[in-house]
Amino acid sequence: TSEPSTFKQNNFSLRQLFFVEPRETEILIVITMYNESDVLLARTLRGVYKNIRYLCKQQNSSVWDDQAWKKIVVCIVSDGRRKINEKAKALLSTLGVFQEGFAKNKIKDDPVVSHIYEYTTKLCVSSIEGDVVELKGGEDVIPMQLVFCLKEKNQQKINSHSWAFEAFADILQPNVVVLLDVGTEPTAKSIHRLWQAFKDPRVAGACGEIKASLGNGKLLLNPLVAAQNFEYKISNILDKPMESVFGFVTVLPGAFSAYRFEALKGAPLNRYLKGEDLKKSNDGGIFNANMYLAEDRILCFELVAKRGHKYLLKYVNTAQAATDVPEELHDFISQRRRWLNGSFFAAIYSVFHFYRVWNTSHSLGRKILLHIEFLYQFLNLLVSWFSLGSYFLVFRIL
Repeated sequence: TSEPSTFKQNNFSLRQLFFVEPRETEILIVITMYNESDVLLARTLRGVYKNIRYLCKQQNSSVWDDQAWKKIVVCIVSDGRRKINEKAKALLSTLGVFQEGFAKNKIKDDPVVSHIYEYTTKLCVSSIEGDVVELKGGEDVIPMQLVFCLKEKNQQKINSHSWAFEAFADILQPNVVVLLDVGTEPTAKSIHRLWQAFKDPRVAGACGEIKASLGNGKLLLNPLVAAQNFEYKISNILDKPMESVFGFVTVLPGAFSAYRFEALKGAPLNRYLKGEDLKKSNDGGIFNANMYLAEDRILCFELVAKRGHKYLLKYVNTAQAATDVPEELHDFISQRRRWLNGSFFAAIYSVFHFYRVWNTSHSLGRKILLHIEFLYQFLNLLVSWFSLGSYFLVFRIL
């Protein structure tokens, strides 16, 4: 019956704190879901399980050992009780983290905001053949601590992240929060490699290489998928490494990225979640409405420009994940309208607020590097603005 921001104040909690020795959480893995199929959910959970298994096999680490699973909490946040895919719900029931018949609309006279289920499962996804998901259990299966948050209403992804950061992370106090979308499958070592980037205390956020999921190469026959595959590759070869050298990756993709929770506290998280209030009230004006279509870009800028700190953002090319991409034109256009509008206005915001870098604790050399990157962004904005005119000039006049 509580909103995420008042979850802890209203004495709601999570079971990790109720053991005789409360469990410390090193990594909180947040998976956001809407109405995706059980196959997409199983693909993501399979990747997460492989990573937990890999961390449990680390022997020369001061943090990880064969009990590493106790330091990892996997939180699935689903957007809307009436929107969830029935097969995905059945998969969660089989894993033990959902039970039909408990959900209520009201407790006394208070409307229910979300339904939270907690369970440590001893089942994992063994194989996915077509649309059939197979699970396996047994002594060799490593436990996985699951939290399933089923929101009563559909309130969009930003609200799901509000539950993750303001409610669950605030209670568990993890060192690192990893964000995943349903349908994104990280490779077996990628979460460990992202986590390693945070050994540098200056790193506030990191992302890995996102690849287009090609389904054994068959999807490359679809020109739309092939074009997106090329775009992802170019971004991971040219854009992200260059931005990482300067210390400011303009966007850490919500589909696969990680943040230091300590760095998020305060201004960056408040700015990031402001988009949710703007969507509810609709009084932020056209600029803000468009800018907050890409709130992850706002978060990245706020971390680097956080007053009194010297946080950096990194690209880790050895951490990889495959994600499903739009295969039909209407899905693609819908996605790009959101991305292009959001990224353009968010880039304007960061360029015109670049002076805030001088209120940080970055060294003089780093500040100069960041200014060079802001100049590069400004030139990029100009090229984007005049791109239609450039095409007309080349194809019609020249």
